[in-house]
Amino acid sequence: LIIMLLIQAIIGLYLYYFNKDVIYSSKLIILDIIVISTMLISKGVYSISPYMLPVSVAAMLITLIINPKLALIVNLILSFLMGIIMGTDECVVAMLIIGGSVGLFSMLNASQRYNIFFNGLTVGIVNVLTIVAFGLIKKADIVETLIKSGYGILNGVFCAVLTIGTLPLWENVFQVLTPLKLLELSNPNQPLLKRLLLEAPGTYHHSILVGNLCEAAAEAIGANALIARVGAYYHDIGKL
Repeated sequence: LIIMLLIQAIIGLYLYYFNKDVIYSSKLIILDIIVISTMLISKGVYSISPYMLPVSVAAMLITLIINPKLALIVNLILSFLMGIIMGTDECVVAMLIIGGSVGLFSMLNASQRYNIFFNGLTVGIVNVLTIVAFGLIKKADIVETLIKSGYGILNGVFCAVLTIGTLPLWENVFQVLTPLKLLELSNPNQPLLKRLLLEAPGTYHHSILVGNLCEAAAEAIGANALIARVGAYYHDIGKL
């Protein structure tokens, strides 16, 4: 309890000084739910193997929903915390830290939901490399290392499935606008944009040009270029 309170204090201080907007929004509730759910699921899958602890899913979701810097901190803290609670060895903790970090960095370039699955496979491969590295250091049995590696791959896939499956929940229940949702809205095959192209082609091309200008302007001042571009695509939708 003392350790958890100290960790909560660290996260609280980080949010207060660097992400104060999270404290005064629904994202704080989302953060708590993700962390608690990850810990509960980890307790459930620990009986299968400690190498199945889905800590990476928290890092991937927080990257998409809140921001990657917070995800990195939460991943480090959760990996350390789960190692203490579950009594795992240093190999598991290292795998969780490295795999989660790779998972959150891979999410930065995710442009479609199916990309998340491939990111999960990447996490799985990194898990295997970490397990093999520790196996070589400890001169572990090859069969034992291979079994652990299999769980490492499954861990990445499991995290990807959980991320893909729960993302619509966060987007719809908490009205969170993720980069993936914005990219989907910018797709020309969106029914509303297709209708704009057919019924008001001049307005459609005007909106695309405004979107390019908005994106360039947002990038120049350090604003969110993606949301500026997507907003511009729909700014004249009332012409319909």
